[in-house]
Amino acid sequence: MKNRILSYDLIRVFAIVAVVATHTENITSSTTNYLGGISWWFANTIHSLVMISVPLFVMLSGALVLNKENLTSQYLSSKIIKKFLVPLIFWWLFYSFWNSWQAQTIITFSTIQALLINLFKVNIGHLYFLPVIIGLYLLAPIIRKSIINNQSKQYQSLAVIVSLSLLYQSLTFFVFKLYNATNIFFIAIPFLAYFLLGYYLAKLKISLKQWWFVFLVSLIIVGIVSVATYYNTLAFNQELTVFWTPAGGNFFWQPFTIFAILLASFVFILLNNIQVILPKLFQSKITCSWLIFFSNLSFGIYLVHPFVIDRIDHFFNLAIHLTSLPLWFYYLYRTAVILAFSTVMVAIVQKIPYLRKIFGVSEKSAENLIFEKTV
Repeated sequence: MKNRILSYDLIRVFAIVAVVATHTENITSSTTNYLGGISWWFANTIHSLVMISVPLFVMLSGALVLNKENLTSQYLSSKIIKKFLVPLIFWWLFYSFWNSWQAQTIITFSTIQALLINLFKVNIGHLYFLPVIIGLYLLAPIIRKSIINNQSKQYQSLAVIVSLSLLYQSLTFFVFKLYNATNIFFIAIPFLAYFLLGYYLAKLKISLKQWWFVFLVSLIIVGIVSVATYYNTLAFNQELTVFWTPAGGNFFWQPFTIFAILLASFVFILLNNIQVILPKLFQSKITCSWLIFFSNLSFGIYLVHPFVIDRIDHFFNLAIHLTSLPLWFYYLYRTAVILAFSTVMVAIVQKIPYLRKIFGVSEKSAENLIFEKTV
């Protein structure tokens, strides 16, 4: 049981590093003239791996939440309010007013109305993850009763839900041209696939040979996505945007493609069975302490890192057009700096009474930080 929880901590740490690496990667989008260069391929390949960051968080939620036999609406509602609703409201308002201040716009009634519309349409940047988790929590008792407890049809149900997620991505991207258009009430539904996959894959144990096989297949998928992105970018530069959103989103990095679902599943399996390849990993008290430390801060880092990116770029001149560093090193350096400052910021704030609530940490359980036992 202890090793399983530590494996979850490892997945959580990998996922938060992947989130930051995703948002600090600006080489493939900002310097298309470097297409095909060493730095471009470096950033492109890493991005093709870390695109699964949010799916990993959702899978981890499914592994923990759906494993509880007595899921009641009252229990989950309490968790939602304390752990997610308060942070959602606070950080939505924070980033809304911060963006208004940055744009030097005056807050008016029409501005507030627009903010509420953005919240309803989940046009709230990286905070979209919170409505996803809230929705999945609300659906968890239904999923547990109708799918997990129905052993004769649980795998058929999983296959259907995964297939519907793939269909959703294809229809919204290619047919209806809606892309990520949704609202706060339905945004969680496509993520049901990852939620269920996390529950089932958490129970899967593999051998050493199987671990290396899954690892190899994962590398192949990353390679396929990287090459597909290269040719997709070539097409984009020739004004062929079939596999691009109007905002510049690459289809092959979207969360509900077959590549993303397979890669997220395989990485989850690899990290959850990490002791197969590193049997002594969790025997080191120092390693476990640091792992738990960063795991406990992961949700806070997720919430604050866009603000940290903005401030660090401003004070340290880390915007891509200002750097004189080799671009591949610039990417690693910028990611490490953002992670370090975000970690320090969250670690300090979560020790302050009342303020820790904005990270979903209750006053009674300040040491059991977000994600440790709830997501």
